[in-house]
Amino acid sequence: MAKAKHPIATNRIDHVVLLVSNLDRAKRFYADVLGMWEERFLESINLLQMRAGRSMVDLQLAPGRRAVKAATSMKKAREAALKGRNMHHFALNLETFNEKRIRAHLRKHKVKSSEVRRLYGADGSGKAMDVIDPDGNIVELKGPITIAKDKREASKMRSAAKRKAAA
Repeated sequence: MAKAKHPIATNRIDHVVLLVSNLDRAKRFYADVLGMWEERFLESINLLQMRAGRSMVDLQLAPGRRAVKAATSMKKAREAALKGRNMHHFALNLETFNEKRIRAHLRKHKVKSSEVRRLYGADGSGKAMDVIDPDGNIVELKGPITIAKDKREASKMRSAAKRKAAA
């Protein structure tokens, strides 16, 4: 007898809510640097919803939140993420990953970035780099799978996970 589909079958991340100290500054970063656009603003709860492809990044003004000093290095941002925060980072899946163009764009906006490395994500292994938003949140920029071997490996891992879940 086949196992019934799980009642909470996840597909992709729908949205992430980030607490920010300055909505205008956060909006500029997510719009100008990361290419998102404002979908709507809920004034009653100070929540700005930014469209990120099929997902949303919600920016909410945290009550009583003081402006934070931006991290000056990836190491400091990672250390801060492990101290008293409830999220280490989130990843944005990019349509393409042209390192040269991405770095030039980040330099234009005076945004520091990490080294590029291959990381495993929802779609498999691909190139990725981290940036830090104005409130110290680490944002991973995750490129698509570009190597056929990685696509096969990711497909095998997803199939194995489905078989295990069905057992």
